[in-house]
Amino acid sequence: MSTFKGSITGNYYNNEKLSDITICFGEVKIHAHKVILSSDSRGFSAAFESQLSIATSSSHQVSGYSDVVVYAMLRHIYGFPLDEECDEIAGEEQFDYLFEIFLIANEYQIPSLAEAATALIVDPMFECKLDLSTGQFRSLWVKDMFKKIIARTAELYIQHNDADKSLLDKVIKVSLEMMGSIEE
Repeated sequence: MSTFKGSITGNYYNNEKLSDITICFGEVKIHAHKVILSSDSRGFSAAFESQLSIATSSSHQVSGYSDVVVYAMLRHIYGFPLDEECDEIAGEEQFDYLFEIFLIANEYQIPSLAEAATALIVDPMFECKLDLSTGQFRSLWVKDMFKKIIARTAELYIQHNDADKSLLDKVIKVSLEMMGSIEE
């Protein structure tokens, strides 16, 4: 049993006590609680209150996402911080992970998870400082990072045009702020 000091629900994460559903993904089975899942996820809430089989089933299979992403989504619902999970993933894979987190947050309608993923995606853009005398990025790595975030965001919305626009809005806002610093 995992526990998180900042969350009462964290004590119930993957805990059979009072569990009324098992979330399955890959070879993993996590004991969960419909009331806790519903409290953060409008997607789970709607499914549990519907005529769908999930409403009366004792298990639910999550597919279409990597195991680490489903694991992070469930831990987030139970009160564990996303950045803890993210710190364990290095470099290029971290962007893939965060964009996938954003997508699962959209599918299961978990605004707090989408916000956390957005913050972690956009955060490196603030490191993209410009040399105001030349209007250029201070390093090639920074320029590449900035371009990569914009490109991946555009790609996400091209492939998933029904995704919540909060990430797109934030990337555009930060990009415009950065462009404004060139003009100053």
